[in-house]
Amino acid sequence: SYIMSYTLTFKGQLEGHEGIITRMNMTHDDGTLVSCSRDKTVRIWKKGAKGGDPHNLVLKHTLQGHEDVIDDVSLSDDESHVASASWDGSVRVWSLASGRCVLVIRSGGSPVHSVSFSMLDSTFLMAGSADKSVTKWELKTSLSSSLSSLSISSPSSSSSTSSSSSSSLAIEKDKRYFRSGISCIRVSPSIGAAGLSVDQKDYVTASTFDGTVKVWSGRDKMEPKSTYKDNKGFINSIVISPDSSLLATGGQDGNVRLYDIEKGELLYTYDVEDTIHDLLFSPTRYWLCAATNKGIRIHDLEAKAQLVHITRKTHPDAFRKVPKKSLEPK
Repeated sequence: SYIMSYTLTFKGQLEGHEGIITRMNMTHDDGTLVSCSRDKTVRIWKKGAKGGDPHNLVLKHTLQGHEDVIDDVSLSDDESHVASASWDGSVRVWSLASGRCVLVIRSGGSPVHSVSFSMLDSTFLMAGSADKSVTKWELKTSLSSSLSSLSISSPSSSSSTSSSSSSSLAIEKDKRYFRSGISCIRVSPSIGAAGLSVDQKDYVTASTFDGTVKVWSGRDKMEPKSTYKDNKGFINSIVISPDSSLLATGGQDGNVRLYDIEKGELLYTYDVEDTIHDLLFSPTRYWLCAATNKGIRIHDLEAKAQLVHITRKTHPDAFRKVPKKSLEPK
């Protein structure tokens, strides 16, 4: 079948982080960009001054408080807050408007590699850690309320610093262990969001460093649904499609694997010939974007064909040499 050719135009780059950027997330309403890095900060970028380029983003807030590398960020359902996961063993929740930390959750001290809000109403936070655990926290307060920066510790933590008043803000509801550390955890996109069916399924999925992917049905009870062991090597990214029908995985072996979540079946695999660091479904098209060591590939899932491959050769202005000091944390 005929595949339309697409051209991407480089719009610029954002300067500010002093280490490798590990994850990014963008709001749907105003195009605010949230990034996290090995420099231990979360940064919030918003559109520039009026009259400028509508695609231009400027640094609005630099969020500091984590004491080690930050691996992941997740936006709340109403996009008013962002949660960050760090190697310092904590998850922090920040206000996008003020840049203030409103909640700190500490869970045993093991590095936290991934975090995800429940996307129905942001009443749950899911966290995946190096201690091979997936933990579900129930938030007992509205994120829109005015909170102080409080520390909520796991009941199993030997160095609990939470008080009776602060511990009621986040309660550990579920904890499950695996044979390897958790690399990524994701929850289904918003149920009943614009353009999506109210019958959309509700899933939680997690990947491990040994290449295993697990899927649970329902964020409340988390009933086991599927286990996939097709990946060879560690997994860096898992992502659920906007309608919650598909799951894509990618990592060390350079293969993108696409699954039918409801049926629990592997639909097909395609090779991007490089380690995959992140995956992203298009919100409006049947496309999947993969970020690798060498560039970015956009794939048409329906046609099973590559649409665009952005590399240093095709878009030299979009790539710059990374200083050696920023490659690894101290």
